[in-house]
Amino acid sequence: MTTPARSWRIDTVLGPHGAAEAVHALAATYRRHDLLDEGAAFRAACELAATGTAWLLARPSQVWELGDGLVPTAETPHRIRITKVLPACAARPMRVRFIDLARRRVPWRKAGHLRVDDLDACYALTAWPNPPTRKEATP
Repeated sequence: MTTPARSWRIDTVLGPHGAAEAVHALAATYRRHDLLDEGAAFRAACELAATGTAWLLARPSQVWELGDGLVPTAETPHRIRITKVLPACAARPMRVRFIDLARRRVPWRKAGHLRVDDLDACYALTAWPNPPTRKEATP
């Protein structure tokens, strides 16, 4: 049973140690990119993790599942793995490139694209096999 996109908890997806590493990695990114002090960066990272929003958390390697009551289609398959996050531009909103995990072994199957607002509204994060680590997040 899939939970709604807003009700998952990062520690249930990553485990307690993995969640701590991901929050610390996000905080390191805030310190480096936004020049926040350590306390503010950590608070921002904790708030981000608590929201569960795809707009902020969507990253390559994550597995997302379609919410209960929604019918899978070719454009919105049941279970997907994000392969790339495509930033917004003047022509398109922020999108993710994904593979349909039910069809991953079909060689002619092209990667799909999904707007992040659709990912956020319809899917729940169920696995984050390669979350960021502090080592990767710091220069």
